[in-house]
Formats: sequence, structure tokens, C-alpha cells
Amino acid sequence: MGGVGVRMARRFEVRLLMANCKGCGICAHYCPAGVLEMSDEFTPRGYHPPRKKEGVECMGCRNCELMCPDFGIFIEEMGQDKAEAAGKTAPVDKETKGGPAEKGRGPAKRRKAGKKGGRG
Repeated sequence: MGGVGVRMARRFEVRLLMANCKGCGICAHYCPAGVLEMSDEFTPRGYHPPRKKEGVECMGCRNCELMCPDFGIFIEEMGQDKAEAAGKTAPVDKETKGGPAEKGRGPAKRRKAGKKGGRG
């Protein structure tokens, strides 16, 4: 096929489960993009939870999700339809050069011609 295709940039949303949060701040500490900060609000259990900073995009590393001891935060990848509805899509140009998937040469079809089954 060849040519230039357009794919959508991946977008991620931080989701907080306030009922699980104890306000330890580990998620904010381990966020390399600086997406999270501690808020002045209270959770149902009386702790100060994190909140997402305005104007900072989550890069989807999931450090916060992995480090949270109480499973109080997770990252959700926004599908194309959700991202478009939120107005958060950024097209990225991608040149396709006829890779393995396009030519039908995936892992199952990489045997050398002349070899018939087996390993010997």
C-alpha cells in the first residue's frame, strides 16, 4: 500500500478513587510528568487526596497506579471516540513503509523457503 497515514496520538486520563485514598502523596511523588499535586479537599475518610494539575497531560506511564498502596488511582487510555468527544486529539503523521503486517509476513510466515517443519 504505502503512502502517508494519520494516526491519533494516545491520550490518558487520571482516575482517582477517593474512597480508597489515604492522602499519602506517593502518586504525586512518583509522577514523572508532574500531573498530580495534593489538594486541600478531603476524602470521605478525612484525608487530602491528590488532584490533576491544570494544563499538564498524563503520559500514561502508570507509575502512580503501580505505586499506590491502596489502589486509589488508575490510568485510563482514552479511545479515539472519547478523545474526539473531549476535543483532545492530536493527529500524528505516520508514514507506512509496507512492514511485516502489511505484506503478510508476521511471525507465523517467517520460515525460510526449503525448510519443511521441525527444527532439524
